[in-house]
Amino acid sequence: MTYRKIREWPNEELKIKSANIDILKDREAINDLLDTFKVVGGYGLSAPQIGLHVRAIVINPSALKKDDSLNNEELMLNPVIIDRKGTQVFSEACFSLPNLSLDIERSSEVLVEWKNIDGELKRQWFSDYSSACVQHEIDHLDGVLTIDRISQLRRSMIIKKIKKKNLEVIKASKRPSDERSRQKSLRTRKKNRIKRKANKR
Repeated sequence: MTYRKIREWPNEELKIKSANIDILKDREAINDLLDTFKVVGGYGLSAPQIGLHVRAIVINPSALKKDDSLNNEELMLNPVIIDRKGTQVFSEACFSLPNLSLDIERSSEVLVEWKNIDGELKRQWFSDYSSACVQHEIDHLDGVLTIDRISQLRRSMIIKKIKKKNLEVIKASKRPSDERSRQKSLRTRKKNRIKRKANKR
C-alpha cells in the first residue's frame, strides 16, 4: 500500500490542470489514489490532491448515500460532465482546505461519463450531495478549489482568517522552544554570577 500526502492550499500544484489518464501506463497512479483514499476516507478524493496530475477521482457512494450495501468506492477515470439540471447550494469541505467548510452553488443534477478500471465506458446521473461530490472532485482535475468559486471579497476575508490561524499555530509551536531558551539563558546568567562572585573571593 502506498499512501501519498495530500497537498493543501496554497500549494501551487493544486492549480495545475490534469491530463487524461492512460489506464495501462498510469496504473501506479490509480493504485496510489485508491490506497490513499482507503487511509483518509471521506466522500471523495482526486489524483491532483496527492500530487498526481492525471484525470482520476474516487468517490464513496456508501458515505454519500448512507447505504452500506453500496460499493465502498467508485473509481472514475477521465470523468466528463455531459449534462446538467438545476442549481443548489451545498456546504462543502475539502482535504486540501482543512477546517474550512464553504457554501458553493452547483448544478443539482449532473450526467457524468467516465471509464472504470477495466476501460469500460460508464454513464450515470448524480443528484443532491452525490452530484456536489462529483463536481467538487472534477473541479480538482481542472485546478479549481472551492475557494475559487466564491466572491473575491469573501475569498479575501477567508484568506486573512487562514493566514491568522496559521500564524497562531506557528507561534504556539515555537512557545515551548522559546521557553526552553529563556530558561537556559537564565541558568547561564546565574552560573556567570556565581563565577564572578567566586573570582572576587
